[in-house]
Amino acid sequence: MCLAILSLDRQYSAVTPRRPEGGPDGGRDIEAIFRGETRCLGGIGFQNSVEDSAKNKREATNKFHDDLKSALQAEPDLRSFVFFTNVDLTPAEIEKLRDAAFKKGVTHVDVFWRERIRQVLDSPEGLGLRYQYLKLSLSEAEQAAFFARFGGQLEQLIINQQRSIESRLDRIEFFSSSVLPFNHVSVSFSLGDKPIPIQDDMAVLISISGIRPRRDSLFLYCRSESRIKTVGKAWMWSDPSKHVGSGQSHHPEQVKFFSNSWSVNLFDASVGPFALKDIAGCVVDIFVTRPLLEASVDYRFMLNNYVAHDGVPRTSSESPVTRSWWKDGIPSSVLEHQWYPLMLVGGSTFSSASPLRRHEPETIHVDDSSTSPTITIS
Repeated sequence: MCLAILSLDRQYSAVTPRRPEGGPDGGRDIEAIFRGETRCLGGIGFQNSVEDSAKNKREATNKFHDDLKSALQAEPDLRSFVFFTNVDLTPAEIEKLRDAAFKKGVTHVDVFWRERIRQVLDSPEGLGLRYQYLKLSLSEAEQAAFFARFGGQLEQLIINQQRSIESRLDRIEFFSSSVLPFNHVSVSFSLGDKPIPIQDDMAVLISISGIRPRRDSLFLYCRSESRIKTVGKAWMWSDPSKHVGSGQSHHPEQVKFFSNSWSVNLFDASVGPFALKDIAGCVVDIFVTRPLLEASVDYRFMLNNYVAHDGVPRTSSESPVTRSWWKDGIPSSVLEHQWYPLMLVGGSTFSSASPLRRHEPETIHVDDSSTSPTITIS
């Protein structure tokens, strides 16, 4: 309890017991740092059945001198000393103890007598200690004072602990999922609140470079085949003629999204099916055509069921880009588009040490209370 009381005083830091499990401590019960720089030692002189008699005060005084003597014998250059007693000393008696310490070269002496200890324990900061160590219940007024002082901090502490638990659970779930086969990629561009027709030259090209073990690149491409359909295919740069995945999406004539999902099948004889962890550290680039860039208000790119990138589509180049090595691994029909690279917030790679965010399925709400039911998605 004395350690906790001393810790409430901001003048003291690094407050620790010298022998937390009991045993001889050489008359030095407490160690601390006074005002961030001066080493401080302390003693505790509690007695049983205290009546504040002359005998009680004499024993408290003797204990102070004995503990101070032991502290100075251990550290002759000691300049700070604290003492706790449950005897209610008078101001004159406390001043006499301080003078005795000053004469021995100690420049800071702090005495916690019973009344001072009571005041600390009855303050809003000390109410928790009073209940913890003395089992004294808090009155309604004391509870109100305690929560008025610390309610916000307690709430924030609970929120932080909950977030920490959720973060750890997310990491465990992600690490478990990262060893499963990497078999799904999807991309979705929101075209705003007002449905519009898909334009002929809306297209997306995604490259995932540096895939082990041969540091190959996976390309995923989709385009608008008609105003109601997008089609996509996937291939490795080393063998563009062999498709390792495909996908398509059907839309009504007026849409709010341009999207596509690819089912991919990556396999290597030495490692077997590729897992999501095998994509960790690979460089991701997303390219879009100008009509899609100008029509989109936000986008989401996902690996399996985890969000790898999302945000507002912004290009890092106002001019179409190309790569000299693309012509060897990308079909000419794909290179006919003018490609603009997206700026990927958070970098173009992800690490398995930093889990991706799981995508939560959208919830569809149907309001059929009227003659014209409405559907909202959240």
